[in-house]
Amino acid sequence: TKAEKAPYIFRQIIDLLEESKLGFQAKMWCRDVEAGKEIPIIAYIPSSLALDYVSQVCNIIESARNSFEVRKPLYFKPDLFTLQGIYSGVSELKPYIYLKI
Repeated sequence: TKAEKAPYIFRQIIDLLEESKLGFQAKMWCRDVEAGKEIPIIAYIPSSLALDYVSQVCNIIESARNSFEVRKPLYFKPDLFTLQGIYSGVSELKPYIYLKI
């Protein structure tokens, strides 16, 4: 997400998650961000095994993304991947198990 739009999309995602009773945790990188650069918005879920929950959160994020005309894909990465050091460019494995374009 472009740095200029990120705070607004983030706020909308948080509001929609809370309204849907799906709020858990989310964060946005905000240090050393230059205008025009892209930054990730990260939403956490309680369990990567709760596929219905994953799907509902994805739909909410997609809705917020679309309302700001952001066309970047959504990735789902379980915390287990982070714990095992599976990151983009660092591991032979893809750092996500779900991609929605």
